[in-house]
Amino acid sequence: MYDGQHLQSMFFSLWKTKIKCSAYLTVVVILLLCFALFEKAEAHLELYHNVEVNFTETAETGVVRLYFTIHAPELLVGFEDAGAEIFDAAWLRTRSDEQFKLVFKRGRHFVKEKFGFWIDSDTELDLTDLLSFEKLETIRDEKYQSGVPVACLLVSAEINLEATSKLLRVRLKKDAGKRLLLVCTRKAAFPETKDMDAGDSVEFLLPEREVKKTLKTDRVSVAQNDYSWKGILVSIGLLATILVWYMKKMSP
Repeated sequence: MYDGQHLQSMFFSLWKTKIKCSAYLTVVVILLLCFALFEKAEAHLELYHNVEVNFTETAETGVVRLYFTIHAPELLVGFEDAGAEIFDAAWLRTRSDEQFKLVFKRGRHFVKEKFGFWIDSDTELDLTDLLSFEKLETIRDEKYQSGVPVACLLVSAEINLEATSKLLRVRLKKDAGKRLLLVCTRKAAFPETKDMDAGDSVEFLLPEREVKKTLKTDRVSVAQNDYSWKGILVSIGLLATILVWYMKKMSP
């Protein structure tokens, strides 16, 4: 028979063992989650395009900014081979001028092929000449942080709106090859995200333009002009009076 002290000792021993098992299990779960998240992060570029529609200054400037994250290896080695090797920041920095020239050329075609943008009408915008790439010296700077994943290019475009523009439509084209994570940012608002499949479209209301108050100077101008003409007429009348008086004085 076990006495009370022995039973108590066995209980605490089992309790400690259970705590250790729970701790080990917790560590294992955390590690598995980390590996899962890492794998998901690595697969993100293979599953999603990334585009931002930026309205933060549209009300003041009438400009919509677009930002595209493009995985450069896909433009050089193709989509199938882009995930076969490790393409890091060092790989991107060490591309030749000719390779960058090719990447930029294909990047313009890439945007036109994958995405569509419309302002109010059914006429698709042509962003080919509006796309702006980072300078080579910037990309090759080891200290530069673009904010996009490694081996990716940050490409931007600015769309100048008409004063009456109301709606922006964005479409992920059917042959895009991936889903689209579309982010819309507005001034003093939490970013809005859209998870889009190929062929999907979304519409955004454009921020209302801020009308700058101007001083109404029409009445002032009229009054000033009226005053000027009165001054001229008075001066002419005065000169005429002096001239008549002088002529009378000089006459015999």
